[in-house]
Amino acid sequence: MKTLKILIATLVFATGLAIPALNAQADGAPKKQTRARPDRVQQLTAQLDLTADQQAKVKAIIADEQTKLKAITKDDEKRAAKVKAARQETTRQIRATLTPEQQAKFDQSAQKRPEGAKKREGKKEKSED
Repeated sequence: MKTLKILIATLVFATGLAIPALNAQADGAPKKQTRARPDRVQQLTAQLDLTADQQAKVKAIIADEQTKLKAITKDDEKRAAKVKAARQETTRQIRATLTPEQQAKFDQSAQKRPEGAKKREGKKEKSED
């Protein structure tokens, strides 16, 4: 009888662990893990001392970018080009909301960033060959 209780308790526990995993895959595909990214608005605010108005504009620009990026399907042959174009447009729009002093800091920060991005792009090109 004690063995039966342990068996039932184990099954209930295992079912409790399995149900969330099954729900996560209900759409037929496993959920992709994404790297946590710091909030871009907060990051730019700290870096460039954005005003409240600038923060609101940047937040709207970034939300628009996210909508555009979600619309680009993974099966799209021109996905990389479309993502790059969307990000360049976002950068252009954010830059347009900045003062000349902020633009200089923004540009300086952007020049430091591409090295890592170029390394990742090079790896992608090699893996596609």
